[in-house]
Amino acid sequence: LNTTPNNFFNSVRSIGIGTSDPHIRYDRTSQRWFLSIIDVKFPNNRLLVAVSNTSTITPSTTWGFFFVQTAVGTHTNCFADYPTPGVDANAIYVGVNQFCGSTLNTAGYAGSDLIVIQKSSVLGAGPIYATAFPNLGSFTLQGVDNADPAATEGYVIATSNTSWSQLDLFRVSSPGGLSPTRSAALNVNTANQGNPITQPHLGNTGRTNGNIDGGDNRLFAATYRNGSLWTAMTVGTTVSAGNCIGTADAVAATRN
Repeated sequence: LNTTPNNFFNSVRSIGIGTSDPHIRYDRTSQRWFLSIIDVKFPNNRLLVAVSNTSTITPSTTWGFFFVQTAVGTHTNCFADYPTPGVDANAIYVGVNQFCGSTLNTAGYAGSDLIVIQKSSVLGAGPIYATAFPNLGSFTLQGVDNADPAATEGYVIATSNTSWSQLDLFRVSSPGGLSPTRSAALNVNTANQGNPITQPHLGNTGRTNGNIDGGDNRLFAATYRNGSLWTAMTVGTTVSAGNCIGTADAVAATRN
């Protein structure tokens, strides 16, 4: 496919508004490709979804295009940022971080929401069916991929908003139905995470001010395989005598 994200999602993005934060997932249970992205309209932007009709992408692949309006609960006059999808046999689970305010430049973080999209509603012509769960109380909700065709519940995992030594796991029941529900957070204890420090790099002439931003401790893509949930994150370190020293012992850090 030789095109831009804006052109690819042109039929569902807000008129004249660009796109950002793409993700691609291949779902083994349906043998389809799922693409997600946001447009950058403020306020109340859209979550955009494209679904292939085959397992192999070619110039003749037919795509279904859909969108979800991201205004959820009290999160109006907001921008839903950093969509984090996971796909299983029943649904697409997308977390978004909501930034609310009078303008995009002055908007502040107001919480993280979960959007559960009924997968069967986007495998054909639609319409898309989505259920939103606002303000789960955790940071950067990460949908979990699961290739088990017999799965009956979905999973979402996130970093804690209250503890540097905790992850929050949510279960979604009846994810393929019209009225999915989600559990309270199951707290998973971890080693002390900490935010990563800025990173020196070759050719940096600005010293500390020229370092690469290390980001924060949000989780990256998560997957469920053979009874175990796997995810990854960047954790805080300190530098001693030019060496990176973890914030926890080696065994705990590896386990984390």
